[in-house]
Amino acid sequence: MARRRLFTDEHWASLLAPPTEEREIVRHCTLSRHDLDLIAVKRSDHSRLGFAVLLCYLRHPGRALEAAEEPPAELLAFVADQLEVDVAAFEKYRGRDQTRREQLADLMARFGYQTFDRAASRLYVAWLIPIAQTIQKPDRLVEMLLEEMRRQRVLLPIPRVLEMLVRQARARAELVSYRALTNGLTKPQLAALGTLLEQKPNAAVSSMAWLLQAPQSPASRNILALIARIKFVRNLGIERDRQRNVPSIAFDRIAAECLRLTSQHVRDLAVPRRHATLVAAAISFETNLTDATLFMFDKLMGSLIRKAERRTADDSLKALRQAQGNLRTLATACRAVIDARNDKADPFSAVDNRVGWDKFVRSVAEAESLAQPETTDNRAKLIEKYGAVRRFAPALLETFEFRGGGAMNGLLRAVTLIRNTYRAGKRASTNETLTRYA
Repeated sequence: MARRRLFTDEHWASLLAPPTEEREIVRHCTLSRHDLDLIAVKRSDHSRLGFAVLLCYLRHPGRALEAAEEPPAELLAFVADQLEVDVAAFEKYRGRDQTRREQLADLMARFGYQTFDRAASRLYVAWLIPIAQTIQKPDRLVEMLLEEMRRQRVLLPIPRVLEMLVRQARARAELVSYRALTNGLTKPQLAALGTLLEQKPNAAVSSMAWLLQAPQSPASRNILALIARIKFVRNLGIERDRQRNVPSIAFDRIAAECLRLTSQHVRDLAVPRRHATLVAAAISFETNLTDATLFMFDKLMGSLIRKAERRTADDSLKALRQAQGNLRTLATACRAVIDARNDKADPFSAVDNRVGWDKFVRSVAEAESLAQPETTDNRAKLIEKYGAVRRFAPALLETFEFRGGGAMNGLLRAVTLIRNTYRAGKRASTNETLTRYA
């Protein structure tokens, strides 16, 4: 079965066509003083005009003027105007193919143009390979290839050959990326990669599908589920440094392919491609799951802090209302004492009669309690949520290694202390110890 063409014949014709727009004609077909001197030695108008058009074709689009080919009228008029000859002279030149071939050989020798051959084919495929690792679009690759061949003054081959160069470069670029990702993989590593495509024990999906179905909502159990997936991926034993062996765009493309395909489709890939795809997927899984875990931790802690702030605000409002009631009771009691003193009566009896002694004592006790700072401290409310954090904190600290600059040394030492506390099975750290590490 014939391969599908990269471009239609019409598209190739436009890519290899001489310029027709005024700006492009001026850019590519303006003759220098040296060009005009070289053209002037030709004996006839039609020979000079044909020679000049041949030179313009070699420069852009980078190919020879074909026998009996009719150049665009705009290009022909622009060149004829520079030579001060009649455009109609080109009709006589078109019938002299022998002259065209001789002038073409002369121009190629004078200006260093070369024909496309097998050596050039190998050269340009090798030149395209690193580019094709990062750029996959055929139109962009063809555009860059044509520009490079024009710069190197190599005559453009036919479209079928140009397509072959692009196809070979893309295929070899993929193979280079696959080898860079899989080079040096051991048999245990290859076997571990294969487990990604196998059904996970006690589950109806493959391990790869299980990794893709990571939970999203912030909760303690979901953080533990993400950590379990991270540990699974790390146990595959795939070094993260392998990602540096290929351009980031190529790595992302290979990883995305695995995440897009089903396990069965990945299993059906050719061996080098399958192994490279699984390596990229494993590294990508660890990165994405790490980001998801830390993001979920941030959202969960933010939620706990907001809840603590709301509870503190609610408690503050409740305390304010309670304080207002106590103040009214205490104010009434105080007024009773003042009136009793003025009337030279018993103040205790006055308080008991107007307020009630038990109510007065209770109001004083509540006022003393409300005066404590902990009643409006949101940190106290946050500490009450420690049980939710305790469920995942030991696993989180064991899974990740935290680093930072000099300004973070105190915080990093505190994190290390908490991790060691969990490892030792202690209930909590003393304030004195935390202060010493801060």
